[in-house]
Amino acid sequence: MWDKTYNAGFNWLHMNGFDKRNNANAFYSPGVDRIFAVDSFDPYTAFEAAIILSSKVPGITVCVLDTSEPFLDNSNCHRFTLKDKSILSPGSSVLFNRQLPLIRRLPKNSLIEKEEMPIDYKNNENFEAFIMLQNYSKFVIQAWHSAKVCEIMCNIFPMETYAKDFLTDCLPESFSLRVDNGNADLKTGITKEIKKILYHSNTCDEALNLIEAIWKNNTTPLTVFWRDLFYKSLELPVPDKLLSTKINIDQYSGWIL
Repeated sequence: MWDKTYNAGFNWLHMNGFDKRNNANAFYSPGVDRIFAVDSFDPYTAFEAAIILSSKVPGITVCVLDTSEPFLDNSNCHRFTLKDKSILSPGSSVLFNRQLPLIRRLPKNSLIEKEEMPIDYKNNENFEAFIMLQNYSKFVIQAWHSAKVCEIMCNIFPMETYAKDFLTDCLPESFSLRVDNGNADLKTGITKEIKKILYHSNTCDEALNLIEAIWKNNTTPLTVFWRDLFYKSLELPVPDKLLSTKINIDQYSGWIL
């Protein structure tokens, strides 16, 4: 039973049962009645990205598209909406759980293409705000995925995670753990801080400036590698101010024993 992979019971959630459809995850806003972003990442990361973006728009639904639907990318997805919105109930709506996103697998032929935006979003401030949301959403989706991948690759001693998840009944009251092996002055961890920044920021530049400040104050050998990998995964150069920062070898980094 447990040797299942592609034919596991929950495989429908992963890129439509491993049919490998590109951009299977479509981010839908009921307030605008349009899809505003798409991605090809795993559904768990897509859902977490929707939680982050809930600070900007309520009621987001991550729609897992069927392979029969038209191909969407981030330049044309805003022309599409849902034919039957009853699939969103119960869940995110104007009446229930307004701030909380949800994820749904859409049945075949669920999308409708529209030539124009809704009347409340035609060539006005609302439309400009929607474009800003689109731009920031594309950044958040990539930045959060990158942050998680870097965490997996670089946080080689995630002792806090193991202690809190598995060993809470075994640790003395006075026992303390570092958040992760790469931290210098952070109290919550690099990845959690990036997530908070993405949640509270409104633009890509604002978020990147705040993330840059994290790396500036965390310069152990491991966090420098972590930092460089993060920017590389976003296809961005490491900021010049960070390149000139002196590496701190006084803090434990996982490489100094």
